[in-house]
Amino acid sequence: QKQKQYTLRSASCDWYDISCYLRWLWNTAGIQFGSIVGTMEPKFDANAYPNSIDWRDYGVVTQVRSQGNCGACWAITAVETVESAHAIATGTLYDLSEAEIITCDESCEMCSGGWPQNAFEWVMKYGGLPLYNSFAYDGEKLLALTNGLDGTSSSWTTDSVKAYREQVCPASSNDNHGDSRDKEDSYWNNGGDNKNYADNSGSGRYGNIKGYGYATDRCICYSDGSGCGCQNQNEELAVANLASHGPAVVCVDAALWQDYTGGIMTADIGCGSEFMDVNHCVQVVGYAFTDGSNSQGQGADNQKKDSRDSSSKKREGYWIVRNQWGGYWGMNGYAYVAMGDNTCGILNDMTQAYL
Repeated sequence: QKQKQYTLRSASCDWYDISCYLRWLWNTAGIQFGSIVGTMEPKFDANAYPNSIDWRDYGVVTQVRSQGNCGACWAITAVETVESAHAIATGTLYDLSEAEIITCDESCEMCSGGWPQNAFEWVMKYGGLPLYNSFAYDGEKLLALTNGLDGTSSSWTTDSVKAYREQVCPASSNDNHGDSRDKEDSYWNNGGDNKNYADNSGSGRYGNIKGYGYATDRCICYSDGSGCGCQNQNEELAVANLASHGPAVVCVDAALWQDYTGGIMTADIGCGSEFMDVNHCVQVVGYAFTDGSNSQGQGADNQKKDSRDSSSKKREGYWIVRNQWGGYWGMNGYAYVAMGDNTCGILNDMTQAYL
């Protein structure tokens, strides 16, 4: 983490003070999270969803990425979720370029942070993304570009970053990429479907999505900065939606995840579950219920129950989480995060893309 101060367009916040960033967003945009868009509609209901699902088994999850020193998890996880949604709908799994969003989306802060929802909006506005190999991820270069905007780079300036963007970013005047989708016409604001929804593979853009929605109600965060309500997240709805629609991007408190090597992480590690605690985004690719014999979180080799229904008072299981810290972290880049307690805030901001 960089211990410095950076400018968020119209606000100055310390790198670690995400609540400062959130208050700036609320005060300038008048946002009241939780009332902007509705949740997804699951095919499964609370009485009939699979006992376990791992979307990797269906060939719709790409390989584990490594973000390096660039804080671009917000874009990486969103693109991973777009890749999976497209593969589930079409049978074709593409490796798409998160680097375009990180470089070009000026509504976020490149390596200094952003929101997955902004990344989904970019995909919808520009009709998809280029393939990964045509605009590959380079964390060090992206970090240098970010520092150039901050005035802390020896090789990049604001003007040179602007010139670079003009070379590599899709032109905003290109009508084929839906330039009409301005802020007032955004899914983020009105919950509508992508008006630019089409197959643009002929022009080298892939993975266009119809929209996105929350797997369970997002925390309500009030525009006056008084806080967020994250106490009643509907885990059963999230399970049903994950089984119905595929992987989801979630933003969590991962400050204590660095030393994770395996097993089921529980709230006992000390992570926060409030929305203000969020500092990292990851992808949930599945879940599994356990028989409860492993309540201390020392392993995950438990027998699964034969069925699961809404009468269960205590849910025992785990989410299967893909991180962006490379394949050497955790269990080949993955982790198990306990169900039942909104561990590390995993239910606070669970978002899915759909075609």
